[in-house]
Amino acid sequence: MKTYSVVVADHTGDTLMQLTAPEIQARANAGSWVFVDDVLVPANALMEPVLEDAQEVRLMPGLVGGLDDDE
Repeated sequence: MKTYSVVVADHTGDTLMQLTAPEIQARANAGSWVFVDDVLVPANALMEPVLEDAQEVRLMPGLVGGLDDDE
């Protein structure tokens, strides 16, 4: 099965991993941001055709912005 170089970011920093498409899908949850060649792709749309020609895949935790209610 084909593997892809994936940069996985979390609270500890970035890790470069070799993952298959099903492994990428398993790591991508509803709150994750997945970038394929700098294009944001919905986690539920990660299939072989989307990844086939990918040069770069980045899996990032989702970011939430805004003010706290206390401010």
